[in-house]
Amino acid sequence: MQIFYSSQVEDGYLYLDENETHHCMRVLRKRTGDLIEVVDGKGNYFTGVIEEVSKRAMIRIETQEDRSSFRKHRIHLAVAPTKNIDRMEWMTEKVTEIGVDEISFIHCENSERKILRPDRLSKKTLSAMKQSGQAVLPQLNEMKKYSGLFENITEKGRYIAHLDEHVESIPMSNLAIKEDSIVLIGPEGGFSSAEVSMALENGFIPVTLGKTRLRTETAAVVACTILNLSFV
Repeated sequence: MQIFYSSQVEDGYLYLDENETHHCMRVLRKRTGDLIEVVDGKGNYFTGVIEEVSKRAMIRIETQEDRSSFRKHRIHLAVAPTKNIDRMEWMTEKVTEIGVDEISFIHCENSERKILRPDRLSKKTLSAMKQSGQAVLPQLNEMKKYSGLFENITEKGRYIAHLDEHVESIPMSNLAIKEDSIVLIGPEGGFSSAEVSMALENGFIPVTLGKTRLRTETAAVVACTILNLSFV
């Protein structure tokens, strides 16, 4: 069954925005009285009956289930976006499908992209959340300087993925990760030595994602997959 999204829940009703209403009523040709599934992006999964439709569909809630506990631990991905925005859209879609709670975009010394608008990627996260049957919408953060990332980190599990022959790294798949975690993925030119040192000073563990050199977006997908498998 198609899953819809609503951020407005009031007095036993859900309200679809105009885009979701159009997709529900015009594209999928749902009618008043039909039962549909809705998520709020905060972990709640609903079934409800379409009761009234104007520009926005009003859904009477029949059942509600808290699925936030499906995620045993939070995953925070911090990544330096690529010059090609299509590759970032693909990455955002795939890590959402895999399961991630927060995505931060960072500007590093070797970054090719200095500006990124998260709202361009928000549709990808919303679509991927619904398609994969999840109820948690990842938080997308504005792009910031690499050094600024360390100011508000709360995760205990801290990992930086990189290839640096001067720093000993552990295969990420060998770690027993059982806590909220953040993983740093650098630009195509890699993290600078100063950036690696800054991460180590802030309690990050250097890890590798395999024996081959991965593209930025591929590394992000692999890292999120490893973290999710660790939490199964």
